Amino acid sequence: MKRLLILALGCAACASQGVTLSAAVSQERSLELALRNGSAQAIGYNLCASTLERRSGDRWRPVASQRICTMELRSLAPGGEARYRVPLENVPPGEYRARARIDGNPPEVATDPFVVR
Repeated sequence: MKRLLILALGCAACASQGVTLSAAVSQERSLELALRNGSAQAIGYNLCASTLERRSGDRWRPVASQRICTMELRSLAPGGEARYRVPLENVPPGEYRARARIDGNPPEVATDPFVVR
């Protein structure tokens, strides 16, 4: 699978905790999220429940999703990595970011902005 764009988290508070979220957009119009736990403690997460946001002017607006997720809380051990693929079939071109809630400190992580063409 050829990658168009790979970005790492740019959140200083998140990086200081060692928890990062990155995004890679593929030519198959999907987004692969990667959550990495570089902290010393396990964190809870559910990447299926992550939010895709589109830049509109100087604001980020949530993109409606038809995804159905179980509301389970998974555990990611220190040094662990979890991946989740999000289809982008009905997403118009633009600048986006993804956000995921975690059971840790900080309580949320976000990717750097990325472009869908």
